[in-house]
Amino acid sequence: MSDIFSKQKRSEVMRNIKSKNTKLELSTKKLLRRKKIKFRSHPKIFGKPDFIIENKLILFCDSSFWHGRNWEKLKKRLEKGNNSEYWITHIENNRKRDRKVNSILKKEGCKVIRLWDSDIHKRPDWCARQIQNRINLR
Repeated sequence: MSDIFSKQKRSEVMRNIKSKNTKLELSTKKLLRRKKIKFRSHPKIFGKPDFIIENKLILFCDSSFWHGRNWEKLKKRLEKGNNSEYWITHIENNRKRDRKVNSILKKEGCKVIRLWDSDIHKRPDWCARQIQNRINLR
């Protein structure tokens, strides 16, 4: 799996990837508003979550690529591509960080929910039910 872009173009593409107010976050905001779930975006707490709901439910909207969904399958694809060692290490570190963030937030008494990008885009009502179920567990 070789890169379709030159090194210079790939660098430009990567530089333009936003970390806030992404399409994924905007879709999630729309969903939360539609379901009348009160939230705050980008609360200044450990782990830099995307949203906080009712002060103790922490919501992350995770990209399948950057957070390694179906990791074994993705890893095999990355092994065939350019700079595979870098990408595999990068995503493995993201996955380790996600586990650490979840653990620390849970120790602080928070509930953590992570939703995958494809679920948010393709199954928004299912995502809303996951959130509402976690809110109702209080």
